[in-house]
Amino acid sequence: MTNLTVEERLSELEKKVAQLLGEDAEDKKPVAWREQWFGAFRDNADFDSAMERGAEYRRSQPTAAEEYEAVAMSLLDTDHISLIARGGAEGRRILMRLSLLSPEEIAVSVISYEEQMRGWLAEIAATRPINRQELKYVELTRMLKYYCGTPLLPFDNAAISVFQDLWLQRLRVSTMDLKIAAVALANNAVLLTRNRSDFSKVPGLYIKDWSVEA
Repeated sequence: MTNLTVEERLSELEKKVAQLLGEDAEDKKPVAWREQWFGAFRDNADFDSAMERGAEYRRSQPTAAEEYEAVAMSLLDTDHISLIARGGAEGRRILMRLSLLSPEEIAVSVISYEEQMRGWLAEIAATRPINRQELKYVELTRMLKYYCGTPLLPFDNAAISVFQDLWLQRLRVSTMDLKIAAVALANNAVLLTRNRSDFSKVPGLYIKDWSVEA
């Protein structure tokens, strides 16, 4: 290079720099993630142990089906009770599905009892003259017998605690519906209801509509 002019030497240096920059750019081509992972933890005992712990945790978690099966009780909402009482096609569908459960897996809530008794009492009070109330009392008595023969879940301290938590969340759900939801949650029960629009707002509540075709 001693015989080269200054301009020629600068030209050679520029070519060399350009060559080096090209090689550096070639080295920095993006590598696919799977290629980066390949062999990154080869023969790493800590990695193997960590992955086994992760696998154990994954195996320990219930599937969605197992979580549903863990719900041991089916709680009838007031609307399902009314459909059964009316005896139509929807009520028959509900009864058919209930027949697949054991008796101890089916219950109603004292809130539904309150709701329906209030309805009957208001109906009787509004009926005039007095002799027209006879049939109303017959139906009231029949409904009372139904409840006496059905497991009744109470609005107890556990349900009240759940209700208070839900109330503080300011859910746009009526008080009676919120009480029924609280009873279901306190008893780890799936709620059988047609009222998805309201009960779907309650966090953690399992709901099913057995009045419709499966």
